[in-house]
Parts: sequence; structure tokens; C-alpha cells
Amino acid sequence: MEKEWTIRLLTADDAELLSGLAITIYKQYYTHLWHDGGQWYIEYSYNVQKLRKELTDLTNFHYLACSGEHPVGYLKIRLNEKWKGLEDHHCLEVERIYILQEAAGFGLGKKLMDVAREIAKYHNQDILFLKAMDSSSNALDFYQKLGFTIFDTLTLPFQQMKKEYRGMVVLKLDLLVYVQSSKFKVQGPIGGNNPACPDPSRWRILKSCLPRPWSVGHPDSD
Repeated sequence: MEKEWTIRLLTADDAELLSGLAITIYKQYYTHLWHDGGQWYIEYSYNVQKLRKELTDLTNFHYLACSGEHPVGYLKIRLNEKWKGLEDHHCLEVERIYILQEAAGFGLGKKLMDVAREIAKYHNQDILFLKAMDSSSNALDFYQKLGFTIFDTLTLPFQQMKKEYRGMVVLKLDLLVYVQSSKFKVQGPIGGNNPACPDPSRWRILKSCLPRPWSVGHPDSD
């Protein structure tokens, strides 16, 4: 597996591609969570019609990661999301980071999180937050190594899911603290040779996949 990826923003025309990839990855990792092997959740979450609708939502973005021409993972983020205790903040939710098993272990998860972080800073979001299963020690360790901290919990309401897997934690990353503690500094909106992006080759990918139209209130919005 190559250790270089291309990352691009998906559009409604990519709904079938995204559906197929999401279902493949979900079956690799999560069928054991469900009494029915995940069939209900897969049909509910990853049908083409629902994904096409999500891909037209101007606050809801999916980014595809490819190794060569082969899709190997994706990132789903939502701008201007709310959570209790974060009402005074502008928050970006990282809803999904999914990676094929054969592409795991090469740093793609961290790169996709870097994409989320740069998009958040570009759109003046000061908090990243995400939800993770409290039983998934590997995922929690990954997020905490990136600087996320647990600040809330919830229980999923899905009766089709086994009870021992319904517990969730909510983690957040304060981007202002992250930037101030980093050797890289943000100097205005992302553009050109931005010093907030330590890897110039990564920035060229990011620059081409920033969501348009820009969020309301951004200096570049129409």
C-alpha cells in the first residue's frame, strides 16, 4: 500500500462511490456491534439517496482518500455544529473517519484529521469535537494522542445494537490551544504558503479540496 494519498472533496455525483466504500469499511469493523450484523444500520446510513442528500448539504462535507486511483477511506465533517457546553464556540464535528483495513497503519487517519483541522481553522471554527465508542480503546488512544480530551458521554438509542456497545464518549480539541502550543502559527485565512500547514505537499491537496461555497461570513463567500 502506498503511503501517499490524494484527498478530494466529494460531490453528489459521487454518492454511489461513497455508499459502496462506506459499506465495505463498515462491514470490516462494526458488524459485531449489532444483533443483525449491522444490516439495519447500513441500510439506514449508507443508502445512495441519503448520501446524495448529505453531499448537497452546504455544512456537511465528505473527503475521499485514494491510494493511486483506489479509494481507501473517507472523512465526514460538519461545520457550525452544536453540543451542550460548547454553545459559545464555533464547532466542527468530525463525524466519521473510515479507512479500509488494508490501508490502516500508514498514517492516513492522522492525515484526514489534519484535513479536518485545517478546514476548521479556515472556517473560523475554534473547536473540533467527535463521538467515539467507550469500548473502542484503540480509537480513544488515537484521538487522545492527537490532543482530544473527553468531556461528555451519551448512550445510543438503537435497540438493534448490543447493549454493551451503546456507550459513547464525546471528545473535543480546542484549536486555539492547539495552535498556540504548536510551532506553526495561523496568520489569517488559509492561502498560499500558509505557515499553519507544516507539509507543503499536503497543502496543495488541501487547497484543491476546500469546500465551496464558503460558509456564511467567510471573507471569500459570494
